[in-house]
Amino acid sequence: MSAAQPYTGTLTVRANGDANSYALLDDHGQWLLAVLHNGQALEAKQLATLNRLAACWNACQGIPTAQLELAASWGDIIKAAVVSVPPHTGDATCTTR
Repeated sequence: MSAAQPYTGTLTVRANGDANSYALLDDHGQWLLAVLHNGQALEAKQLATLNRLAACWNACQGIPTAQLELAASWGDIIKAAVVSVPPHTGDATCTTR
């Protein structure tokens, strides 16, 4: 029996129209995950948080889950690597619909 494979495409964020309720959409614009955000945060902060989550997911394309789990213990190494990466100047891979 083989292990189930996770979704590996990109994510975008869409507000569902209900307070604090969002969908993370797959490459085809189809609903993949639903997220209920803490209502104490204003909508702009909620969207910023979800866009960050989607951007992190999208930045991890091609990295196996086991390596990501291991990398969680490498906090200082990852911080050093991020500091050395120049700012992104092209189109963002995370969008809000």
